[in-house]
Amino acid sequence: MQFVNYSQFVVRPKSALVGRCAWRRMAIICCAVAMAAFPRCVFAQAAWEFSPYDMKVCLALADAPEFTPPFTARVREELATRADIVFFATWKLAAVSANSQVAGQMLTQWDKLTFDGIKAGDAELVKGDKLYLLAVTRDRGDYLIRGRELDLRTRMMGPTVERRCGALPGIPLACWDAVAATFIPLAKIETIVERNITARVRAGGLITDPGSPALIQPGDALHPIIRRNEKTGEPAKNGIQAIAWTVLSVQSRRDSLLECTVASGYRTPIPTRANLRMERLAVVSRPLLPATRVVLHSKGKDPHPLTGYQVFVKGIDDQPTQLLGVTDWRGAIEVPRGDMLVRTLYVKNGNQLLARLPLVPGYEREVVATTTEDDYRLQIEGFVMALQGRVTDLVTRREILAARIRKRITEGKLDEAEELLIAYGKLETREGLLKELDARQGEIGDMEAKLEKLTMLRINTLMGEARNLLLNKFLDPETKNVLAKEVEKARGGAAASTAGS
Repeated sequence: MQFVNYSQFVVRPKSALVGRCAWRRMAIICCAVAMAAFPRCVFAQAAWEFSPYDMKVCLALADAPEFTPPFTARVREELATRADIVFFATWKLAAVSANSQVAGQMLTQWDKLTFDGIKAGDAELVKGDKLYLLAVTRDRGDYLIRGRELDLRTRMMGPTVERRCGALPGIPLACWDAVAATFIPLAKIETIVERNITARVRAGGLITDPGSPALIQPGDALHPIIRRNEKTGEPAKNGIQAIAWTVLSVQSRRDSLLECTVASGYRTPIPTRANLRMERLAVVSRPLLPATRVVLHSKGKDPHPLTGYQVFVKGIDDQPTQLLGVTDWRGAIEVPRGDMLVRTLYVKNGNQLLARLPLVPGYEREVVATTTEDDYRLQIEGFVMALQGRVTDLVTRREILAARIRKRITEGKLDEAEELLIAYGKLETREGLLKELDARQGEIGDMEAKLEKLTMLRINTLMGEARNLLLNKFLDPETKNVLAKEVEKARGGAAASTAGS
């Protein structure tokens, strides 16, 4: 963790920001007046684009003598001041001190913080767009500042960002640094046409600085989230759904509108038709971790890790697909961050493609993918491939012996031809191979109740291909009889020639 001396930075007085704040209020008032004459849908769109983020910062300081009420007030003021400097009109920030119940959670159960737990401690905190949680403690002689974002629309708790400083005056700016580092911009999906998606940036109409952290730029990646609401506007039970293995890549931006393409492991991951109770949201996926661990589990009532499955990786461009590795005993594989933000994983077992998984490596520490357990199908594939090899060898040997028999007939070496005919008769036959195939098919029938329908379909396809292979003309059982008749005819002709002479 990098040590930063935040006390060296000069804090700009809040009085210098009065003009900016007045401009922001005037812009919001003008937009509100202009929107009053438009329909509800237009008003909602304009409110999304021209109203600022409603932000709260909840500050919890450890029980230390230096953390006095005036110092706490100074930290809150610094946060509000910095928000006006950095985000200008796009943020409306209020910084508050955590009550005893919420502070207890933040200082002692940081990794277990949840939306419901914070709401139970202070319901007012979870109203608005975003809540930033800041916990300040002493650690090994330094001040440790931990920050997390709780997006209140999606109920998603962001990753932890930590900052350290060695002096008390540096804490306010370190707190702001933690808030700014955890901010994740929002967008709302408006139209979907096949793989092309149009989204609108939250508070995009208030962004005047092209370098604003609130802006979403071409090259960014978005993660779609569906929120279904009750009549009251609160999300329905289990109504917030993060769409797994789906990434929107921003191709271009026109003012507040983003043109994106979607990559997904599903055919129709996002509902194409919107309604008043459903919000199609998207959050920016910015990787902070060096890698993401992908864990493969089987589908069904008893999921378990899938070991030894091949994982190939491909970027969003036309670069060739490369083997990343195979899953370990936990069914896991590490996917490191690279030059390309979005990567697509292809999971294979043998020759069968099982899953296509787009993701942003480094955005999440670990993700779990469930796919069809394919081990038994792989056994059948191995059996079929071995059978194909045996058939190829058998056909070759049959053709060679048939050619040698006919050559001996032509040369008049009928005894040698008969010896070769006997060797031909000892070769494997189509009937023998079909019996093996039928026996394996019977084993599959015993397993059918334990296998998924898709797996059974793939197995039946393999077995059908094997059966068609055995029925090809090169394994015709009549070929032996034809050769025997040719030898017999040649022997009869030779006998007649001898008798005539």
